[in-house]
Amino acid sequence: MEDAKRICEQQPRENDRGYFYQICASHGVDVSVTNWTFGGHQLFEIFEEECPYCKRKDRGIYNHMSYLKDRYYDYVIFSEGSHKQTNFLEITDEIMRTFRAVNPNVKFVYLCHLRQHMKNLTNVLYNLKEIEKKGVIICDWGKVLFDILNGKKVPGGSENYDNNSFIISQSESDGHHGNLLSGYITALATYCAITGKPAAGQDYSFYNDASKNPAFDVAAYKNKYYCYGNCETNFDKIFDSPGEMLGLQKLVDETLAQEQWRCYGEEK
Repeated sequence: MEDAKRICEQQPRENDRGYFYQICASHGVDVSVTNWTFGGHQLFEIFEEECPYCKRKDRGIYNHMSYLKDRYYDYVIFSEGSHKQTNFLEITDEIMRTFRAVNPNVKFVYLCHLRQHMKNLTNVLYNLKEIEKKGVIICDWGKVLFDILNGKKVPGGSENYDNNSFIISQSESDGHHGNLLSGYITALATYCAITGKPAAGQDYSFYNDASKNPAFDVAAYKNKYYCYGNCETNFDKIFDSPGEMLGLQKLVDETLAQEQWRCYGEEK
């Protein structure tokens, strides 16, 4: 019980030094990142007095927001990957009210997950243009990977891309949880969506530097997350190829510029 509470508390989740932080640091910008994400949860559950997921799993944590004591942020970045989220617009409004109450000038970014495209989760996809009208920045990073997995060529690339290039394979039930490469592309697209800077040419040399973050230990990561069915992954080879990475960065630029979410749900 105490371990679960400790993980839920704000302090251990502050000063996240993941890929978004590293990209900002490569530009000499020192940001403070709080990772307020919880596996298995839907967005609405962070507002529940008794979180349905935690209650079902007997974790003993029922009110996630009560642990988030400091709610002053310049940017709030949120995402949803569940097909069960039927009140997406209402939850987005609740998120915006909650953080604007502390900082009226806070900006919001929505990350459109790969799974939303893989499963065609229209409950979210068709509402992206609606939340954009409310001032939310849309970062459709998932479309980049979805297009590649459906045959789009990476400019200048020669690697063969499959699910294991972007998604972990730790068990039979895995199918949408992103790996380190997906994490970098998510962070890169987010940075570019916020700043307006191009993705092409951005730094990624830190991707395997465990001295910056132990989670970047590629060998340990592969041993932990690629252990089901003798699977293999080439995400580290992609990281090690300047041509592949530049091609991926160009696709991030192309996808963000196209702003395709404004057409989702419209008749073709």
